[in-house]
Amino acid sequence: AAISNKAGNVMAMMPHPERTSNGDAIFQSMRDYILRGKFVKVDPLHYYPRRQALKPYKTPDHHHACMVELMITDNQALTVQNTLRHLGIPVTVKRLALWEVDCEADVFKRVEKTGVLFNDRKERVIVRSCHCEERDFRDVAIHNHKTILVRPKEDLIGQQKRQTLQDHFSLQGIRSVKHSILWQFSADKGEIADLLTKIIQTNIIANPNAHDCYEYN
Repeated sequence: AAISNKAGNVMAMMPHPERTSNGDAIFQSMRDYILRGKFVKVDPLHYYPRRQALKPYKTPDHHHACMVELMITDNQALTVQNTLRHLGIPVTVKRLALWEVDCEADVFKRVEKTGVLFNDRKERVIVRSCHCEERDFRDVAIHNHKTILVRPKEDLIGQQKRQTLQDHFSLQGIRSVKHSILWQFSADKGEIADLLTKIIQTNIIANPNAHDCYEYN
């Protein structure tokens, strides 16, 4: 339940040896190892985080979309908010789910009724948009705020939902289902544009190797 680095002077453990005296042997061994001078010096890794250039997002043609919010407390959004404030980034955070379905309008209405995309006992749709009846997402805009769309490069959730709709509800004509998270940041003080770069650099809402990020208007 542990892994060490090549030099043998760094170890990460899943258990917590410091919570019991049975772990004393580990820490004493580490102390003796250092005191004897038997350690290997290795060059440190030089890692420079890649900065993500946020491009504006546009819903693809022929995609129907719905923006969903939790009706109960969103602990994940609160955790991100508290962490950012501890880092000196004074923002209020809100998290929304965005579903985009590539299908015809009548199929999309049937998709919503299945309850596959969201649980209407805990979630509610606050905005809908479709290529035939456009609704402006800016209806839910907040003063001095920015919204970032985060989507996994491999959208397994969207793929799974599409499969469920086809296999269990016999809904045909669904070309794709895409799932994204919309992170809304509003500045408690200062300008949100100045804080956004700091937020992105924390990698708290997205892993640059695993997610695509866009500025969502």
